[in-house]
Amino acid sequence: MADVTQAHVLEALRQVIEPKQNKDIVSLNLVKSVDIQGSTVNLTILLNRTVASFKNQIQAAAEKVVLAVPGVEKVNVKIDRPISGDPRLMSRADLGVRNAIAIASGKGGVGKSTMSTNIAISLALDGANVGLLDVDVYGPNVPIMMGVNEQPKGRNNKIMPLESYGVKLMSMGFLVD
Repeated sequence: MADVTQAHVLEALRQVIEPKQNKDIVSLNLVKSVDIQGSTVNLTILLNRTVASFKNQIQAAAEKVVLAVPGVEKVNVKIDRPISGDPRLMSRADLGVRNAIAIASGKGGVGKSTMSTNIAISLALDGANVGLLDVDVYGPNVPIMMGVNEQPKGRNNKIMPLESYGVKLMSMGFLVD
C-alpha cells in the first residue's frame, strides 16, 4: 500500500474546479484542512454562499479525485463556511459560538422578529448551524413565525431548545402563558 501524503491529496484536489471563478480549489485556498489517518483522508473545504448551490458537486468531485490517489480507501469531505465575526466583539462575549448577530431596537413594531426569523432560516438553508433567541417579553412572535406550538423539554436541569426549519429556538413565548 502506498503512503498517502498531503502533497498527493492536494495535487489531486487541483482537479476540482470552483465554478464561479473557474479555478481549482487549492489555488483559491479553499482547502481548509487535510487530515490523513492511514488510508482514510478527512478534508474540510471552505465554500462561501455564492457557490453554496454547487456544494454537492464540489463535495462529490473532491471525494472522487482523492479516492483515485493510490493508498486512499475512504474519503470524508466536510464543507464549511468562511464566516468571520468581529474579533473585538467575539472575544468579549464568551458565547461558545463562532458568530453572533444581535438585532435590537428601542421601538416596537419595526420588524425585529421578522428580520431575525428570516435571517436565521436563510443561514440555516445555507448550511450554517443556527440558534435563535427571542427575549421579547411583551410580544414574543418568533414561535408563531416559526410554526412552533409545543413547550421545550428539560434535560439535566437545562431547557433544551426546540427546532424548526433547521433553526434551534428558545423564546420567552415558550416560557410565559
